Amino acid sequence: MKIKRTLAALLLAVSVATATTGCMKMDMSLKVNDQDKVSGSMVVGITKSLASMADPTSSSNLDTNNLLKDTKNVTVEKFDDGKYVGTRYKFSNLPLKQFAPTLGDTSSFGITRKGDNLDVSGKMDMGDASTTDTSNPFAAQMAKAMAASFDIKISVTLPGEIKSTNGTTKGQTISWVGALGKDLNMEAVSYAPLPKPINWALIGGITAGGLAILAAATLLILRQRKKSRATQDFEPFAPTQTEWF
Repeated sequence: MKIKRTLAALLLAVSVATATTGCMKMDMSLKVNDQDKVSGSMVVGITKSLASMADPTSSSNLDTNNLLKDTKNVTVEKFDDGKYVGTRYKFSNLPLKQFAPTLGDTSSFGITRKGDNLDVSGKMDMGDASTTDTSNPFAAQMAKAMAASFDIKISVTLPGEIKSTNGTTKGQTISWVGALGKDLNMEAVSYAPLPKPINWALIGGITAGGLAILAAATLLILRQRKKSRATQDFEPFAPTQTEWF
């Protein structure tokens, strides 16, 4: 699946860029409906100051505008909010299977149906803050600036009953916020059985039977009315007493 592979690549790119620069933004918001269709958006970007210094030929520039281009039900556009520049992806009614974790990769984000449950899992490397020398004022100031330019948010809205999660829950939406220097682990389980399929053959049979009964009842009523009117129209001759003379 192209989307599946691209999401895995994007998350890996974000993890690498975070570990090396920290000046990252990723905001992913997905909603799964009760038919296992996924809609939502994902923004991936870096700070404008970092982008201006980046080598256009380097992967650190995080130019993702051509990823998922011309993919059905996916819109790709440039993103610029004044602080970050990058790419915004918009998803519309995509099959859930396209968001399954990459097989054998325990670090990738994904949503999987397991029987009656929806399972969210994922892990992102947010860099290693332990290497920062806090005794060095310049290094400490630089670490503070990196933290201020670090914005990682992931939210998933699931149908059904939220059974467990390590994220923050608000209604049906579960969210996680990344912290620089700390791996972001995402876990959630929702009990959301798929609706039972509609038996159109049975409904058609019931409908046809109902229409037949209605037609028979209507015909019977019309016959009774016709018979009643015929009885009322027939008035037998009854001569009065004076007519006998």
